[in-house]
Amino acid sequence: MKNESDHRDHVEVTVAPEDRSPQAKHGAKPYVYAGIALAMLFAAVAAIIYLDSDIDNPRDRVAANSKTASQAIRLLDQEPCHRDAMFRLLLSFFKAQEMRAVASEIEQFENTCGSALPEARFLQLRALVSLSDFGPAIRVADALVTENRASPKAWAARAEVNEKTWATERGV
Repeated sequence: MKNESDHRDHVEVTVAPEDRSPQAKHGAKPYVYAGIALAMLFAAVAAIIYLDSDIDNPRDRVAANSKTASQAIRLLDQEPCHRDAMFRLLLSFFKAQEMRAVASEIEQFENTCGSALPEARFLQLRALVSLSDFGPAIRVADALVTENRASPKAWAARAEVNEKTWATERGV
């Protein structure tokens, strides 16, 4: 025996073709394909712009946008161990968010010319910490403390690196 509540009436609605939206008339496929094509076009243009910039060297990238950096590079080309010029270049890298370049440039400079200015070391330390490269950051912080035992800034930097290393190791 059937219950009245189990019986449901079904209603069919038909829409005249002239009342349908363009998507309904032709299906949504052309619009989806057009959207995909546009996205691919934008991606291709972005890739061309990125790849077309022949500036792979961070020195050239920063020098193209900074007069200070280009002057520092010219000075370093003439006198490779010019500490002030290296600091200005490192500062330009730091401002341009070229953290890996900061770390590698000062390392090359110190291998060639000996120790850099303490301010340059602090920039290197900040760059390494921002890259989460804590092993080299700890070595730089230790060197800063060794070279500047009376500097509270060096001790604070070392403590910060140790804290961030500890937090990263423990997933805090």
